[in-house]
Amino acid sequence: MATNSAASARERYERGRTLRQTRMYDQALAELRQATDDPNYAGQARTQLGLCLRAMGRHEEAVTVLRQ
Repeated sequence: MATNSAASARERYERGRTLRQTRMYDQALAELRQATDDPNYAGQARTQLGLCLRAMGRHEEAVTVLRQ
């Protein structure tokens, strides 16, 4: 069962990263926030969240996410 969770977190991270790259920020935020629940992807997902928030002009939120 942990494997499914890890795969799910990886898939959410990858989807979120792809959505960020295509400037679909709201959808990316949703995927990446769920990926942060997995400790294996939390750091990477928070970095992507910060990049999304920065691109959206939500700079204070981006700084907060990146400091976590």
